[in-house]
Amino acid sequence: MTSAPITDAMKCTWVLQPDTFPELMEFGIHTGLRDDSDWPALLTKMAAIVSSDFSALQSTCHYTALRLSTWQTGGFTGWHQVASTTLSLAAGSVSLDSPHQLSVVGGYRNTTDLAVPVQRRRNRTYFPLPKKSQIQTDGRLSTSDQTNYSGNLVNWDAALRAGPASTPGAAFDGLVVVSPAAGACYDADTVVIGRRFDVHRSRAEQTPENPTFTPIP
Repeated sequence: MTSAPITDAMKCTWVLQPDTFPELMEFGIHTGLRDDSDWPALLTKMAAIVSSDFSALQSTCHYTALRLSTWQTGGFTGWHQVASTTLSLAAGSVSLDSPHQLSVVGGYRNTTDLAVPVQRRRNRTYFPLPKKSQIQTDGRLSTSDQTNYSGNLVNWDAALRAGPASTPGAAFDGLVVVSPAAGACYDADTVVIGRRFDVHRSRAEQTPENPTFTPIP
């Protein structure tokens, strides 16, 4: 396993909005730190990543922003946005026909160094706006779409490795597992897609509940 300080990692975030619901949502992955002169090229790569095969897995939406963040300790310790761009990128192949908070749970991990606790060698992300056709009668993601999502994550890793190169070295050009607890990042060697759907908590909190109150006789 190859490891590096967490400051050698970078967070890539996509911001999008369903075409039929007025709420922004986002998801992200981690990769190796790029030189600031390469940030525009990385943002361009991010737009290309979601406009390829991944778009066919989503309900119709528009990507509105792309963001890059680095791990910093000035002011507060955590991810600090260092670059962004706005856009209007149409994606998706079917009008939203399932609850917009629904997400496919994906992730990536490192499996080679058992001396590092497993929870520090895996990251999770939530892919928004799956289509209703992906939901089986048992309420889980279909196995064929599970394969499609896995394939897309593998393709994302390959696209990132194609450049621009990361500053900590070739092992960190693709997907990178980040552990704030360990203050480290690790090269990812495996992607994971679960079949049980989940809800992105921040999106659920933003959705108005609009309850009704009925007095008990």
